[in-house]
Amino acid sequence: MKKIKLLVLAVLLTSVFSMGTYAQNNERGKEFNVGNTIIRPMRPYSRSDRKIAITTNTLGEKDGNLSINTSTYAHNVCDKLKVSIYLQKKINNYWSSIKTYTYSEYNSSILDVYYTYSNASSGSYRLKVYHYATLDGETDVETNYTSEIVVP
Repeated sequence: MKKIKLLVLAVLLTSVFSMGTYAQNNERGKEFNVGNTIIRPMRPYSRSDRKIAITTNTLGEKDGNLSINTSTYAHNVCDKLKVSIYLQKKINNYWSSIKTYTYSEYNSSILDVYYTYSNASSGSYRLKVYHYATLDGETDVETNYTSEIVVP
């Protein structure tokens, strides 16, 4: 009877540890979105890894003023982080850039940008954002769009 219990215990433990290993191998390197934020697993930098870890982009409206917030987080301190923000308005069912902002940060792993666009006219707006991270002469670029918001 002890041998059977031991055998059943061994089979159960082997099954549990095998599933954990299987799940880890399938989840490694996977990214996912939470709203306008892209989440990537953090891991030490190597030449084969991406330099950009997380990007966030938000566009809000209050009393005709648009609040623009973007952030770029790198896995490591980069030579240069840069963000190009295009505020776009829907005109005749096409998105047109009406304002462009470009910001850079040197020898950093974080770039946060906060800006207010005042007196926006009624219509639909969104952001198109390019995030850049440069390290040792190599640059990663990521493009994001925010959801459309409507100014009454």
